[in-house]
Amino acid sequence: MKIYKSFQIMWILVIIFIPIMILLLYLHVMKIGNNPAPTIMVIIIEGILMFCLLLFIRLKTAITDHEIKLSFGIGLINKRIKLADVESTRVVRNKWYYGLGIKMIPHGWLWNAHGLGAVELTFKNRDDIIRIGSPESDVLKDEIDKRLINEKIPLH
Repeated sequence: MKIYKSFQIMWILVIIFIPIMILLLYLHVMKIGNNPAPTIMVIIIEGILMFCLLLFIRLKTAITDHEIKLSFGIGLINKRIKLADVESTRVVRNKWYYGLGIKMIPHGWLWNAHGLGAVELTFKNRDDIIRIGSPESDVLKDEIDKRLINEKIPLH
């Protein structure tokens, strides 16, 4: 079966971080203010902001025949979920205060970069859940369910 992939951009980070980085650089280059920061400090702050942006700018969801792969940004933060461990899926709507990123929520974890829609996974051998945020929750659920059905059919 073809690998399913989806990407979500965490626009809130782009909207907040990019203007801050530009403003910081502008203030430093134009030497605005009574006590401008040293160049090394500006470079360190810009580097930290850029690193955070690269770590969380997008959530990639990939589904193969045997697993679900979740990764944020450039892929340093990632998770693999074996389809054989998944009991069921359902489309859910997250509460607004669950937020974005990787969060501990009641009964499990949320991986989300955009919006309130998600697919909730329950597992065979554990009590916690994982919610995968997606603006196309129905499509994501269908893709996971198709592979769950194939996982249960023994190959001869």
